[in-house]
Amino acid sequence: MKEYKNLKFLNSAKGQEEKIRILAQESKKGWRVASENIVPGKFKGKDACCLFLIFAPCAFLAGHTEGEIHVTLERVKK
Repeated sequence: MKEYKNLKFLNSAKGQEEKIRILAQESKKGWRVASENIVPGKFKGKDACCLFLIFAPCAFLAGHTEGEIHVTLERVKK
């Protein structure tokens, strides 16, 4: 029988470091990565004008959060 565990990390350099550290710990306990997905961040601003975004595309990107990395671990339970 398999058991599953879901983990979330920020999609940033610090989040990547944490993910590597946690996954190393979990692998010692018999867990392995079954899947990994990056979920993009959402736009923080509420009122974004389309014309503004055409003339200032960098401002649109700056308004996004970092997003998350979703990791599913699995282990065979004996």
